[in-house]
Amino acid sequence: MAEQQKQEQAKVVEEVGLTGGAAPQREHLTLDSARRVMLRPVRPDEDVDELFAAGHPPGVNLWELTPRGPFKDTTEFREYLTSLMGEETVGLTIINKATGEKVGIITYLSIAPAHRRIEIGGLWCTPKYQRTYVNTEACYLAIKHAFEHLGYRRVEWKCDTKNDKSKAAAARLGFTFEGVFRKHMINKGINRDTAYFSITDDEWPAIKAKLETRIFSDVYPSSSSA
Repeated sequence: MAEQQKQEQAKVVEEVGLTGGAAPQREHLTLDSARRVMLRPVRPDEDVDELFAAGHPPGVNLWELTPRGPFKDTTEFREYLTSLMGEETVGLTIINKATGEKVGIITYLSIAPAHRRIEIGGLWCTPKYQRTYVNTEACYLAIKHAFEHLGYRRVEWKCDTKNDKSKAAAARLGFTFEGVFRKHMINKGINRDTAYFSITDDEWPAIKAKLETRIFSDVYPSSSSA
């Protein structure tokens, strides 16, 4: 049974462009582009400098409530990017289609093909594009691909209960709050209670329609300094 699950896991990882923790096998995932954003597998050597700068703006800590980071240099950051390319983790670089800028990362986590369950997380975006279309379009693409191309039944979103921005983002995207795992983990020496959210495949069509209305109605500014 364990071997069967392992084979199913490998099949899904291969479908999203990776095999056995190796480098991406295709230039791009079979992800549709959104209006202004595209996703592709992280390329550690190619992406390291631009993403390091995007993730470490002067005077801003994007990593306070995340398990890892900030990173002291590009060597450490490259190790982080490489770790996103494993069998159970698929890191995706978020790219602004108009400018070609690499502005952040979104990640498939907790990939459970036997149960048709997957998590999107590890999401961060450089401050210039926070509170804009970038996060919405990146999440839309990742969720859409999970349901419509990979055949998952459930997409999860998890975050530290202290991360109000992440909880608000989950609500805006249409995720249902399911509860809190108390004392779920220790993050950088501090207790973390984890909030759980999900979207299921039967909920997706209505949520997709709402997200597409937002994406194509210019409800977000093109960039923000917030």
